[in-house]
Amino acid sequence: GWKQYQPFVEFDWKPTDRITVTPGVKYVNWDLYLNSPVAEKLANGSQPVRFNEVFTKTLPFLTANYRPSDNWSVYGQYAQGFLIPNIGNFYVNNIASSKVVPQTSTNYQVGTVFNLGQFTFDGDLYWIEFQHTIQQYVDANNQPYETNSGGAAYKGVELQGSYALPYGASLFANYSYNSA
Repeated sequence: GWKQYQPFVEFDWKPTDRITVTPGVKYVNWDLYLNSPVAEKLANGSQPVRFNEVFTKTLPFLTANYRPSDNWSVYGQYAQGFLIPNIGNFYVNNIASSKVVPQTSTNYQVGTVFNLGQFTFDGDLYWIEFQHTIQQYVDANNQPYETNSGGAAYKGVELQGSYALPYGASLFANYSYNSA
């Protein structure tokens, strides 16, 4: 099982009527535990599996939004992320030799939103850096397992537009280009 708590705080600061800056922070505390007298999914047969692991991280974030006009806004965002390993990572013969650490990420995004009556357009560019990427493999006994495999960077552009038609209908188009 697990027990978790994730308190956070954020603050909206408006230095002008057209600028909003929102800094914040979240604290993650995730207690993952297993107490199984008999675990049958192990390669060398049934045996007890017991562990308790607590994962913690402080995650800052920041968003800034500027509205050059009433129908147009430009924004930038920064955030850190934290992915706890799957509890299945601990169903192994030797927990000490199969240490999977949380995946972490740092996210950057800039974008814009424009509205002109029935037409709305938005677009953004993003960059996400991952460390301790969790990947799944299969061992010599054909048992799947997950492990950390370094890092990765994801980047891309996303564009979309919509046009409101009569009677509640609308046309919508989306385009994205993503790479890793």
